[in-house]
Amino acid sequence: MEYVLKSIKSVGIQLSVPVIGTYSIQNNKPNSRFDHRPVLSDIEYRSLISYPDNTQLLYCDDMYDENSVYKNIEEIIVVKNMIGELFTVNVIVANNIFANLLKKC
Repeated sequence: MEYVLKSIKSVGIQLSVPVIGTYSIQNNKPNSRFDHRPVLSDIEYRSLISYPDNTQLLYCDDMYDENSVYKNIEEIIVVKNMIGELFTVNVIVANNIFANLLKKC
């Protein structure tokens, strides 16, 4: 895994393009917490934490509470950012389209 991540990052640097990858948290750590929001330590593979310059986690409250007042709102939580600050953005999702970004620090 580490070799693949290192190679992908190298190609991205050589071509001066961003490389975007996705990973699904396999463990149940977020389910056992009261808040349910994912944190960086939920990622099982250490190389997935060390190689990326930017790591973002997604949280959707209505996945855990169908009566949530935050229906159709997803949080993008930036937990690692090599070129700036850490922050959370609320994104409204309607018909699979992301709209109306609202920054929340």
